[in-house]
Amino acid sequence: MRQGRIDWEGLLFLANLHLCTPLWYVCLKSDKLLYRLPTELQAYLENIYLLNLGRNEAGKQELSRLLADFADHSIPAVLLKGAATFCDHLYGDPGARMMGDIDILVNPRDTRAVCAILRGRGYGKADNPELEVKDPAAASHHHHLPAFHRPGSRFPVEIHYKIISKQAGRLFPPAIQRERFVRTRLDGQPAYLLNPTERLIHNAGHALVQGMTFSRGLVSLQQLSDFSHLVQRYGPQISWPDWFNRGTEAGHGIEFRTYLHLANRLQGVEVPRDIPPLKRAKWHAARIVAAGKYISADNGRHQRKYERILGPLLKILVKVYYYMRLPAFVWGNTRYTVGSRCYPARIHHLMVKAVQARNWARITYR
Repeated sequence: MRQGRIDWEGLLFLANLHLCTPLWYVCLKSDKLLYRLPTELQAYLENIYLLNLGRNEAGKQELSRLLADFADHSIPAVLLKGAATFCDHLYGDPGARMMGDIDILVNPRDTRAVCAILRGRGYGKADNPELEVKDPAAASHHHHLPAFHRPGSRFPVEIHYKIISKQAGRLFPPAIQRERFVRTRLDGQPAYLLNPTERLIHNAGHALVQGMTFSRGLVSLQQLSDFSHLVQRYGPQISWPDWFNRGTEAGHGIEFRTYLHLANRLQGVEVPRDIPPLKRAKWHAARIVAAGKYISADNGRHQRKYERILGPLLKILVKVYYYMRLPAFVWGNTRYTVGSRCYPARIHHLMVKAVQARNWARITYR
């Protein structure tokens, strides 16, 4: 910064892309570095922060009202991802984290009652036939209902009847076990959170497995920030052997160790001694960092000559790796039922998906 070598335009592009602009502002202000930024950029970051602060406060109030309705109907609600940070003030600043929606986990048998509550508050379901399920308790191919929207509301609401689905769903047993949750309150209304170890498991599975981001060479700095803040806040309460063993038993040991290396490399999270080192994980972390650093040709900054050469080359290598892994991923996600061995049904489902354009659009590298 003293040497004037920061590309503020490129840095702002990445902060916006990863939904970390308010967090960047909070960190700069906390570290007393904000004054070193160009004046216009300081004003821009402050405006984005204040807008996000107001949006989060409105979302928190709306969530509190929903929790009150759930409590009146004796429906336990587990807050996931960003919604959970409303309760434990994970970032220490209510405007630091940007949120896309409110994720609430309920028992499958309570989904009809929850839908009625939301409709009573003016919410309507988004038109997404792919997520429509007649019997959530028996549905194996998704983990939440279509998002609910209400005119004037800042956040859509997603009602989960599973914590996560697809291959990442193997990280969580089908039966909900009480020891996986902790009681909390939001503005006096009862709610539950996943315990710290379970939140780390969910975070890693959602960030690198569910959306094929590991294979694509992508990482969400927002999700990684959640991970690092969880470690910082709940370090002594986290069981790293449980975190690692659950990931390994679900077939995601490399992904989990890669994610930990990314947290260490990008955000200073100390790698626990309980996690055995693996060179492949370090290589994958370097692959993802390099992909993010060099591939994007239109990332808002002037590229040096070696970046213009490395970018296309790395993109080819990343795409080759992705398409090599794709067949196994598609087969593993053909049927999401845990322990399913009904291969004729899996083959039929695979053939159905193969002729649907939206599925090809989903798996094509972009």
